[in-house]
Amino acid sequence: MTGWFLLGIFLSPGVSPLWAARTDPHEKDITQKKKDLKDIKKEITLTREKEKEIRGQESSILESLSQIETKLYQKEKELQQMEPRLSQTNEKLRQTKSQVLLLNKGMERTKEEFLPEWSPSTKWSGSLPKPFSSPLGPFPIC
Repeated sequence: MTGWFLLGIFLSPGVSPLWAARTDPHEKDITQKKKDLKDIKKEITLTREKEKEIRGQESSILESLSQIETKLYQKEKELQQMEPRLSQTNEKLRQTKSQVLLLNKGMERTKEEFLPEWSPSTKWSGSLPKPFSSPLGPFPIC
């Protein structure tokens, strides 16, 4: 009868054998290593997700950089096309300034020839200049 009793203890699901209650240090080590492996796998997964996100940002930045480089190239081309026009404009401006100077000198000479009393070398006489007469009629000089 004691044999059946002992056999019932070992076979009953609610009672665990004494040898099962003891934990083997190797089993603890294996359990810890499994947990560490699981943590490492999680960390690798998170790292891969971060890497994927960073690659997406890198791709976006490279695309933006490419667009900026394209715009810069276009602006450089426009600038190169405008440089000859700028040179032409500067040359026309220089010519116009020369013409204005010549015209001013010619006007001064004409004033001195026709209106000697208005020349800067003479003093103001206090009288008004005589009107200039032409075939169309007299015109006052201003």
